[in-house]
Amino acid sequence: DFRSDPGAGLALLQPAWQEFEDLMDGPGGLALMAATTRCLGGLDRSDDQLAWAERALPLAERLGEMETIVNVLAGRSSAILRLGRPIEARVLLEGAFQLALTHDLQAVESRTRNLLVFYGQWDEPARALELAREGQERARRLGSRGYGYLMVGNGVSCALRAGDWAWADEQLEEWLVDTTDIVGRLEFLVDRAILSALRGRDPSPDIESVTPALDRLSDPQYRSYEQLARAWIALADGRLADAASAGEEAVATTSFFTPIGLPVAARASLWDRDAVRAARTLATLDASGYHGVAFAAVFAAF
Repeated sequence: DFRSDPGAGLALLQPAWQEFEDLMDGPGGLALMAATTRCLGGLDRSDDQLAWAERALPLAERLGEMETIVNVLAGRSSAILRLGRPIEARVLLEGAFQLALTHDLQAVESRTRNLLVFYGQWDEPARALELAREGQERARRLGSRGYGYLMVGNGVSCALRAGDWAWADEQLEEWLVDTTDIVGRLEFLVDRAILSALRGRDPSPDIESVTPALDRLSDPQYRSYEQLARAWIALADGRLADAASAGEEAVATTSFFTPIGLPVAARASLWDRDAVRAARTLATLDASGYHGVAFAAVFAAF
């Protein structure tokens, strides 16, 4: 399972290389390479993910497997983003998205759109929110609830940054009613906890219900989601040192939380009048290679 348990998925894939070695130059081998790339990405193993993507892409092109090409390009974009090459990552992902639209590849089009919305959090969150809304409209036309569901998590994160809290609230209430998937519920509960904290409501029921589920997921990003929520909750509650620590922990757990976790940590440290800690956090942000419109605004504010 790429999303909830990439560790278990990788453990299943590794023995297959010995068992199906004779298939490595055909569609079967390509499927194994693409799945391995996805699992490594889920485990935040960027160097390994990039190496497998580079291995898979020439074979995918030779076989003319456009859906796999787009999927692996998206994985390559994620890997190089985390390796400090955000401009290349964004250009690559935009290209993968356009390929998916051109070839009407619904599954990978929704994935690449979702990643673009995620990237938009620290660049142009209002534009990314529109991309998520367009995705929901496309999902309605296609009759795909799965596609619509995929637009909610990162769309809500962008809505919080763009100031459309009413839309975020509405989406979370609607989708939490009948979402049984552990990954979806966890992300939506985290988002609602953040929104509740910012609006002066009690976030504790949502955030405390998330914690027991984390041990069932090998993908580290979900623990980072929880830590990010705890950072926002502590910030709203005036526990500034706790907020800084939780924001830093989110990034230490999963590298691509750098542009969304460290700004919270830096703000908390500044409000706490801890200039040394704030300067250290800002230096880490500056050295990370991430940038964008919203990201630049963080530095301007500080």
